[in-house]
Amino acid sequence: MLVEARQRGVAFPAEVIAALEISRHAPLTLAVVGIYQAGKSTLINRAFLDGQVLLVEGQGLPTTAVVTEIRHGTTPRLTIQVWPAPGATADSALPPVRVINQPTEQDLRVCTTGRTPAERLRLAETTAQVTLDWPAPALDGYVLLDTPGIDDPCPELLAATTGRVIPQADAAILVVPPRQLSTPELEFLRSGLFAVGLNRLMVLVSYNPATSPHSAESRSKLLAVIRAQLDQMGRGHIPVDIFCHDPSVTGPILNTPESIRGRILSFAWLNAAHGRRERLTRLFYAAFSAARADLQLRLAVIHAGQEKCAAALQELKIQDAAVRQRFADLRRDALAGHDAIWNNLANGIRADLDTLKSRFLDRLGRTENLREAQKQMNELSTFFKDGIESILKERLLAAREQAAALAATANVKLDEIRPLLPATMAIDAGLFASVPPLLVTVLDYGLFVALPIIPPISVSFVFLMHLAGVPAMLIAGAKAIGLAKASLPLLFANSALELALRKVLGFLPVIKKLLPSGLVRQQLVDTATEALDDGIQRLGLDLTASLRRNCLESRERLDTDLRQTYEEELARIRQAFSFPQPSTTPGEETGTLAGQITFIDQTLARLQPEHP
Repeated sequence: MLVEARQRGVAFPAEVIAALEISRHAPLTLAVVGIYQAGKSTLINRAFLDGQVLLVEGQGLPTTAVVTEIRHGTTPRLTIQVWPAPGATADSALPPVRVINQPTEQDLRVCTTGRTPAERLRLAETTAQVTLDWPAPALDGYVLLDTPGIDDPCPELLAATTGRVIPQADAAILVVPPRQLSTPELEFLRSGLFAVGLNRLMVLVSYNPATSPHSAESRSKLLAVIRAQLDQMGRGHIPVDIFCHDPSVTGPILNTPESIRGRILSFAWLNAAHGRRERLTRLFYAAFSAARADLQLRLAVIHAGQEKCAAALQELKIQDAAVRQRFADLRRDALAGHDAIWNNLANGIRADLDTLKSRFLDRLGRTENLREAQKQMNELSTFFKDGIESILKERLLAAREQAAALAATANVKLDEIRPLLPATMAIDAGLFASVPPLLVTVLDYGLFVALPIIPPISVSFVFLMHLAGVPAMLIAGAKAIGLAKASLPLLFANSALELALRKVLGFLPVIKKLLPSGLVRQQLVDTATEALDDGIQRLGLDLTASLRRNCLESRERLDTDLRQTYEEELARIRQAFSFPQPSTTPGEETGTLAGQITFIDQTLARLQPEHP
């Protein structure tokens, strides 16, 4: 493709040619990203550096200020390149280089971390590159990039480090803590990776059984939740695995350096080369598009006449560039504002649902007995119907006001926000939600009355001995005397005393929880709480999926409207110069330019399917 373009006289910028030459021989690049203290550096230390603690592992506040390249080398060596000082001559254009043989953790700490925000930013802006060569045959043909945390509080530092190297990476590994993907992580995937065309990604969950133990079942559920989050973004194909550095942990988990390293290299082997091809495709697509625009302008100059269009061509380029920049700014701001409206709406509704759930559970927890608890469960549907209707009304009103303001600013029309959220909820609180309260009460009081056929050492006797001490012993003694003399009045009197003691004990909060009626009510509350947690989570996922589909459709139409506005503006500007159509102007140069444009159009058509 490039050879044919040269033969046809299509020129490309030097940086495009240089990028192609470098890609032919350079190792494939894997960027290791994640929030700070997610376990990125520890992963590289354990899996690729033979357990040597060379890369600085985060403790407390963010400290990493520089991206570190790790590659295979026969001898351990650290190479640091810094940008030339301001005012340097042409002879010193290349960055000064410092080499440290047999580097230690302290060497890397000095050149890659800072103690204060100002020190970290200075280091990021003055350091061109830090490369660690290490005897790691598994990395032959690959380069790992250890990056600062994506949630670093300094945006300038992220722009100078992670933001600078991500467009040059062929694939990425997102390391996350053992929980579902957070808002910063999801936003980084959208704007930091996918938006720049880096689509080859794997997610590794860093698990530490010493600090947050989870069962194998719990870990499997966590991976399922993360896969569901990725699927909602249209990225359900992204692999998700969990790893730890404790070989004693069993189950489906990467628990040794060999297994972790093997999984990463397997992913790299399958994806990194494709990622590089996609990156070069995007680069050439942009270069061919720019070349086409330049050829069209040159052709327009020929049609309009060289003498009178020289100045017009310059003015057209200025206006064309201004329109392009204005459109780029408008599109960026409009799409960012659009996404913010939808994200705020989804997050707000989910937060309101959690608040609604907490309010209901608070009411349920303050019930005094099983009857009141069952009554609250019977009113759950009405409670959530009213609550969800109120949430949707308030949140949608605010979102529509924001959308109207955005539409007025961008001079476009936004789609109606219409989340598909059920207006009620059905919760299965288990058996105790329907058991008759009277039956539980009879059982409760019955345990305190020893029947005549039961000897004095009975269930009620043992229970009362523990709860009432001496009164229980006296009652049990009376029961024994009544049994010995076969005196029914004494037995009935004794039973009355037992029931009275049960009534008195029922007023004590500590005892009340241990009684059968209290235990049944608490079981109902616990079952309802667990079921409600699951219901709210499912409702939130359904909401997110619905809004995501709504958002993607609206976003696509917004982008189309903006592009149409941009094309109309460009057409209006070019029409103002009254350039005739190319087909009306004969000439050898015109034919050559037209042929070049046709070739570029055919090339763009071949590249288009891979262009994001």
